[in-house]
Amino acid sequence: MSITPTDVRRAAMDLLARREHGAGELCEKLLRRFNKVLFSQRSSQRSSQRSSQKSLHRSSKKSSQKFSAEFQSDAADAPVDSSPELESGFDLYVEPDYQSESESENEPENETENELNPEQLRTLIQVEVDKLTSSGLQSDARLAEAFIRSRVNRGQGPMKVKMELRQKGIGDGLIEQAMAEAEVDWQALAIDVAARKFAREDFSSKDSNITAKLRAKRQRFLQQRGFSFEQISAVERQ
Repeated sequence: MSITPTDVRRAAMDLLARREHGAGELCEKLLRRFNKVLFSQRSSQRSSQRSSQKSLHRSSKKSSQKFSAEFQSDAADAPVDSSPELESGFDLYVEPDYQSESESENEPENETENELNPEQLRTLIQVEVDKLTSSGLQSDARLAEAFIRSRVNRGQGPMKVKMELRQKGIGDGLIEQAMAEAEVDWQALAIDVAARKFAREDFSSKDSNITAKLRAKRQRFLQQRGFSFEQISAVERQ
């Protein structure tokens, strides 16, 4: 069973229906999915061939044993002949090479007659994803916009947002454009995130050691959230 463009389009639309994907991310997911399909098909074919070969071998072995038994019975009733060729009944019978016949019936090229190689599969997927992009069904710009908005709502900083967009295959130029168009006040976001996280902490303690530990803890938290040094410094000045 070969993988067709229709199969790729259907799988791509299924992924896009669940959530927006970057073009690069979509290609990699489709590649992994169809590689699994091809691996499953090859495994099934090999298993079927091994089963067929074993069955044919058992059948040929039974036929050989039956022939030998009948030959020995006939030989016992026949007149004794001193010809060297008849010293053993088995000398007259050469068992056919059933395994070779089986292998010839299942040539390796027949297994993959219509199967795409890895490069052909990648090309097919890329072509179909490009078509979806051209038609507007897939959009890196739309993904970046939605992604930034969702991460801002989670209180994540710009550095982490950019890193995750790169991991999805979005180019730096498009990331910078989407970040600018989002018009997020990252400094204000950092202050708000820190205020909510450490609302119960007393940063005005007379014990300078306690205050220093709290400030270090807050800084680490904001760094992990993806805020820059300048944005964290703005929080410390509050």
